[in-house]
Amino acid sequence: MSISDANKWEAAYQHVQEVMNNPFVPTDQDSATSPMRRKHMRLEILPEDVAVIVQMYQSGMTTAQIGKQLGCCRQKIGDCLKRQGINIKSPYQGDPIWRKRIIDTYAEEHTFKGTARCVGVSVQTVKRVLIANESANNHKL
Repeated sequence: MSISDANKWEAAYQHVQEVMNNPFVPTDQDSATSPMRRKHMRLEILPEDVAVIVQMYQSGMTTAQIGKQLGCCRQKIGDCLKRQGINIKSPYQGDPIWRKRIIDTYAEEHTFKGTARCVGVSVQTVKRVLIANESANNHKL
C-alpha cells in the first residue's frame, strides 16, 4: 500500500468517525472530492418538527419535498403525518385527467403493473383509481 493510499484510508476513517459522532450535521468533508460521501438522513423526527411537517404538507408540499428539506426520507414524513391522523393521498387520485388516463390505459393494458409502468404511477395508485371508479359506476346505477 502506497503512502497516498494510506492517506486516503486515514481520511476516510476520520470522516466515518465524524459522521458517527454527529450523524445529523453534514461535515466539511462532504463534497465531490471527499474520499467517502454519505447522505445524511435524520434517524428520527423531533417532536418540535411535527407541527412544521403538518403545516408544510397542508400547504401543498409532497412528502418527498418535505423530506428533502428536513433531511429525512419521505416514508418517515408519511408515517409522521399518519400518526397525526392526516390521510396521505397520491396527487394523481384527485385529478380527473389523470384518473381518466389511468382508466383508459388499464383498458388497453389489462394489468395493474403494465398500466402503472405506462402512466408512471405506482401499482397501488392504479388499484385505488380503478376501485374508486368501479364504486362510482356502481352508485350511478
